[in-house]
Amino acid sequence: MITKLNGINAELELFNDKLVIKKSWFLIRVFISEKVEGQGIGLNDIKDINYKEGTNISNGSLNIKFQNSMESIKFKRSSNKDAEKIFKAIKSKIDKNIKEEPIHTSGAREIREYKELYDDGIITREEFEKKKNRILNS
Repeated sequence: MITKLNGINAELELFNDKLVIKKSWFLIRVFISEKVEGQGIGLNDIKDINYKEGTNISNGSLNIKFQNSMESIKFKRSSNKDAEKIFKAIKSKIDKNIKEEPIHTSGAREIREYKELYDDGIITREEFEKKKNRILNS
């Protein structure tokens, strides 16, 4: 375990590859699924995270966005350091995943390039149509 946050409404445990959320409220069981709660969710499945520092007059919060849901974990000012550590670790993972996503060229741009080749007489109409259909159907 990297770090742990004892929040007001939940406890978070951050590991290298997952985040475990243990709810504090007995009546609230609306999460992703029962198998996720207590067992953790992969860090790659977290889509976004926001951090608000706790102060003397208001609680802090970590808002964690998943594919189809969001969790808001509230914590006291005394837990700012742990919350910030969790935030930075997860945000770093999200940013790394974004950088690793392949960058695809636009299909329209690619079709335009083949159209220029056709217009310049470098490829035949048949070759252009095949390339265009392949791009549109992929």
